[in-house]
Amino acid sequence: MEKLLISQNSNFKIQNLYFDDSQSGFKYFHTENNTQIMKISMHDKDQPYKCNSRCKVLKKENSYQISYQLLSDEKILQHTNVFQEKQELFLDSSTKIYGCTVTMEKANCCVFKQIFKKKNYQPFKLTLETSIKICECIKFIHDKGMAHNNIKSENFLHFYEGDQIKIGGLGYLSKDDEKFTFQQFYRIFKKRKDFASYEIQKALNERYSLLGPDLNIDFKKSDIFDLGYVLFELVYQVKFQHFFGYPLNYQKFLKNFKKNFTVQGNQKQEFFYPIIKNCLNQNMDDRNDIDNILTILNNKLQDMSD
Repeated sequence: MEKLLISQNSNFKIQNLYFDDSQSGFKYFHTENNTQIMKISMHDKDQPYKCNSRCKVLKKENSYQISYQLLSDEKILQHTNVFQEKQELFLDSSTKIYGCTVTMEKANCCVFKQIFKKKNYQPFKLTLETSIKICECIKFIHDKGMAHNNIKSENFLHFYEGDQIKIGGLGYLSKDDEKFTFQQFYRIFKKRKDFASYEIQKALNERYSLLGPDLNIDFKKSDIFDLGYVLFELVYQVKFQHFFGYPLNYQKFLKNFKKNFTVQGNQKQEFFYPIIKNCLNQNMDDRNDIDNILTILNNKLQDMSD
């Protein structure tokens, strides 16, 4: 466990490693007052003084909040509005790391950990309320004329005070009228291509085709596909990669093979299954938008409250 981090450039003191996402090249540390997190995009070991693609993602995440009035909203994880480049960060007197940093508010937990850490059974009503809060975060971004492009349960953060859920991981946001080059598109989706929506996978596979890939994609509808995975995890408490990593399971789910996904008497599964199935539809035009999904969820919550 890394105990202390001191930036010579900023004199910013940090205690205790909060989360080490080495696979994607990010580290997160608690601040001294334990109310904020410093997110660090690690520089490559062979080029410690040079920013990389991760740094660009972190900078974009921070700049979008400033440019599109996403700060000071209860649905968005808040940043301190400062992106610090090329920091030399000391873990102790002899160990240092290099990277770019952003400081953001600290949540109590992410939805992913809540689902899987103890695997406590989630009652129907609690699952419904959580789903509504998740969808409200997505709606906020979609209503701003943007797509998130990285919807996953790890990016939804739970704050116990006020029982709020906020969305983070904004480094891949895109505007509705934004035109991707294939290189930009590939950078965003290449790492999760095996679990991307049908239209994303199709474009990625057309990389070397004669006509080139069709990037005429409604990325909000691709967000809805990814929302299907989040709801799947929330309802069935199975990691979507473990289940949908086998292509046959995708078809089994869509066909509700042997009614394994709507166990008789399980009201939660019976309600959520058609919603998730619609989200995971191969045809993006047939997927509900976030407003339609929220209407279905809120109507059910109202029925349960009457």
